[in-house]
Amino acid sequence: MPKQMLEISTSKTVDNALGDYIGRTRNKQEWTKEDYDWQNNKGTQGRQYGVRDWSRASLNFEVVIGKHGKPVVQPIDHAKPSLQERWQQRIDEGYKAVVHTKKGDVRKPIKKSEIKIVKMELGGNRDRMHELAFDRKVNLGKRGIGTNGDVHRREDIEQWAIDCYNHLAKKYGAANIIDFVVHLDETNPHIHVTLVPLTQDGKLSYTELFGGSHAQAVAAAKADGTKPNFQKQMSEYTKQLHTDFFNDVGAKWGLDRGDDIKITGNTHKSTEESLREKNAIEEEIAQKDEQLQQKNSSVLTLTNRQTELQGKVENLEEASRRADETLTAKNKLLSKMGVQIVRPTLDIEDENERLKAEKEKALADAREEKEKAVAATEKAKKAYSDGVSAVLKKDIAYDSNGKQMLKNDGVTPWTNAEIRTWYSKQHKEDGEKIKALTAKTGLLKGLILPIIEAALDAIRWFFAYPHTLNYGIDKGRAQTINEALGMVEGADARNELGKALVGYAASGYQNASHLTIEKLEDEVAMIAAGTHKHLAQGQGESVGLHK
Repeated sequence: MPKQMLEISTSKTVDNALGDYIGRTRNKQEWTKEDYDWQNNKGTQGRQYGVRDWSRASLNFEVVIGKHGKPVVQPIDHAKPSLQERWQQRIDEGYKAVVHTKKGDVRKPIKKSEIKIVKMELGGNRDRMHELAFDRKVNLGKRGIGTNGDVHRREDIEQWAIDCYNHLAKKYGAANIIDFVVHLDETNPHIHVTLVPLTQDGKLSYTELFGGSHAQAVAAAKADGTKPNFQKQMSEYTKQLHTDFFNDVGAKWGLDRGDDIKITGNTHKSTEESLREKNAIEEEIAQKDEQLQQKNSSVLTLTNRQTELQGKVENLEEASRRADETLTAKNKLLSKMGVQIVRPTLDIEDENERLKAEKEKALADAREEKEKAVAATEKAKKAYSDGVSAVLKKDIAYDSNGKQMLKNDGVTPWTNAEIRTWYSKQHKEDGEKIKALTAKTGLLKGLILPIIEAALDAIRWFFAYPHTLNYGIDKGRAQTINEALGMVEGADARNELGKALVGYAASGYQNASHLTIEKLEDEVAMIAAGTHKHLAQGQGESVGLHK
C-alpha cells in the first residue's frame, strides 16, 4: 500500500524569497515560462528540487478560508502580502506574551533565537498522488516540460488538500496557517504549509505546540513514577503526529501510515531532496569539467600560436645566416680582385638590420604568447579547483580523529586506504554471491567447490602476470572457467557468477587497474557466452597489480 509523507522543518527567520518561490511569484506577478526556465537551469531552488513544468503551472492552487469560514480552493494569489507581512500580521493579532516590570506588564520581545515559522510538506506515493491529481498520464522529466498542456486537475486532489488543511487547522489553529500551497507542476504532487507556532494562550513556542509543555512531561512522569523526560515526550508527540494524520486523512485516500520522522529543525531533508542535491552537485561538476576543457582548448590554441611564432623566428635566423654567408662570399670574391672591403654594402647592411628587427619582434611575440598560455593554464586550473572545491565542500565531513570522510560516495576520488577497505568489503560480497549462485545448481558442495576454486586459480594466474594484456586466459584455463560457469543455468546467472569470480580474485591485490579488471570481466563474459577470444591482440600495456 502506498505511504503518506509528512515532513517538518523550522526556521528562525521568515524568508520572503522562499515564500515567493513556493507561490511561484516574482514582483507580485505569476511566473512566466522564462522564470520556469531560469529556475530549472540556474535558480538555487530549481537545482535543489528538480524540474518544474510550466505547462502545468495553471494546475497549482492554494487553500484559504472562504467567506463562510470554511476552507476553499482558489488559484494562487500572486498579489497577496509577502510572507514576512503575513507573519507580522499574525503576530500582531495573536502574540500575547508579556513580562512583568516595575512599570507594569509589557509585551515580551521576540528573540532572534526563537523559532518563528514551521514549514511542512505533505504528500504520498507518486503513483497514488498522480491518480488523485491528474485526469491522464503526465509526461515527466526534462523532456516532458511543456508537453502537458492538455492535462486537467481532478477534484480528488482538491478534496485531499482540504482534508489536510482541516486536519492541521484542528491541531494547530487555522489562524496560524499563513500559507497553504499545492504544487502540481513538479514530479510528485505535494503541499507546502507555512504556519506560525502560536499557542492558545498567545505564546510563540514551537516545542509546546509540537512536543507538549514541560508541565505535561512532569505530570506524566509523576503518574508513572519516573523522572520527567521532555525529549521522550516530544518523540511520542512526533510518532502520534504521523498516526493522527493517517487516521484523519491518509486512510481515507488510500495512503498507509508513513515511517516515523525526527524533527531536526532547519536541517531536515527528505531522501528525495538529498538525492536531488547530489545530482545537482554532479551536474555542476560536469559543468566545471566542460569549462576546464574549453580553457584547455584556449591554452592549446595559444601554444600552437607560440609554436608558429617560434618557427618564424627560426626561419628569420636561417635567412640571417644565409645573408651572412652571402656577405662573406662576396667579400672573399672582392678580396681576390684586390678590392679592400671596409664595411658591407649598404643594401646588405640594411637587410641585416631589417632581419634583426623582425627576429627581435618575433621573439618578443613568442614570449608574450608563451606567457599568455602559461597564465591561461594556471587560471583554468585555479578556476576548476576553486569551483569543484566550492561544490564539494559541503560533501566533506570529518570523523572523530579529524580524518576526512565522504558524505556522497562516488563524488570525490577515494584514497588508497578507502580502496583497500572497499576491496575487503567487495571480497566478502563477491564470496557470498558465489556461494548463492552455486547453491542454485543443487550439486554436492564437495563436487562444485573444487571446480569454483580451480576457476579462481585460473583467474588469479592472470593477475599474477599483469605486465601486458597479452597474458589473456589461454584455452586450458578458459575451459576450467567455462566448466565452473556451466554449473549454473541461464546466461544471466553465468555472467553474474563470472563477474563475482573476477571481483573475488581481484580483491586480493592492493592496487587493481580498472582497465585490467574490466578487460578480464569482458573475457570471462565471452567464456560464459561461448564466444571466448584472447585479450592479446593490440590491447597494449595495462597498469600492474601488486599482491
